[in-house]
Amino acid sequence: DVAGTYGGATTPSTINFDQSRALYPYIAPTFYDRSVGSGNYHGLQASLDKRYTNGFSYGVSYTFSKAIDVGGDGFYGVEGGVPQDAYNPARFDRSVSGLDLTHILSVNTLYEIPVGRGKRFSTGHGVLDYIVGGWQINNLFQAHSGIAFTPIIGGDWANTGQAGWTGYEHLNKVGNPGLSHKSAGEWFNTAAFAAPTKGTFGDAGRNSLRGPSYWNLDTSLFRIFPVGERRQFEFRAEAFNVLNHVDLGQPHNDISNIQLFGVIDSVASTARQLQLAAKFIF
Repeated sequence: DVAGTYGGATTPSTINFDQSRALYPYIAPTFYDRSVGSGNYHGLQASLDKRYTNGFSYGVSYTFSKAIDVGGDGFYGVEGGVPQDAYNPARFDRSVSGLDLTHILSVNTLYEIPVGRGKRFSTGHGVLDYIVGGWQINNLFQAHSGIAFTPIIGGDWANTGQAGWTGYEHLNKVGNPGLSHKSAGEWFNTAAFAAPTKGTFGDAGRNSLRGPSYWNLDTSLFRIFPVGERRQFEFRAEAFNVLNHVDLGQPHNDISNIQLFGVIDSVASTARQLQLAAKFIF
């Protein structure tokens, strides 16, 4: 299903929308879903795993994929992906899905420090071996390519009656949006887009641009201390985004606010978080 304001004008016009131009003049334009959408997904998945031996294991997974549809960019699924032409969504909006992530990589590792009693290295002192031995380090690295988005202009620019759904109108592509050096101040070449003539649809493709890629590393360190034969004390230290890496958010894509068009002023990551935990098991 694809959401849209149906019952409005079937074609754009330089004349402001009124009910005389509506498909059903006696029924106000109504927002609902229609079963007119389609989509497909193709992907290649590969993984490599090393079983736990000699205190070390790892897992690597990679996905190369492409998802295509005519909607699905919104926070309520297709509800936020209003097509430019409600009566022919595939005309302008069949493109890369807003959920498409071309590359996805995940790597996890587990490493037990080989120090302590019964390990490769020993301090030669029982108490010291008890303290420094048995520590385990875990890492989780995740990365994916950027999320696709559409350059738009707010309002009912084509005068079709979709005034309540700001952002359905695409821009016209008039140049190359690529930049050799992208930055938060200008993620794409904003001069490559222009507002379409009033009363027309824009020709820039849906989801024709990509936002910044994303990566993150989480690390944990833990140790179980035996206390007698039946009791254990567990200590755990965890660091989320341990490198305090900043992942940029999506750029502003609405040319209506020309000062912010193409600018990134948000982040997709959170600052480094540290967490300590202790547990006594009996």
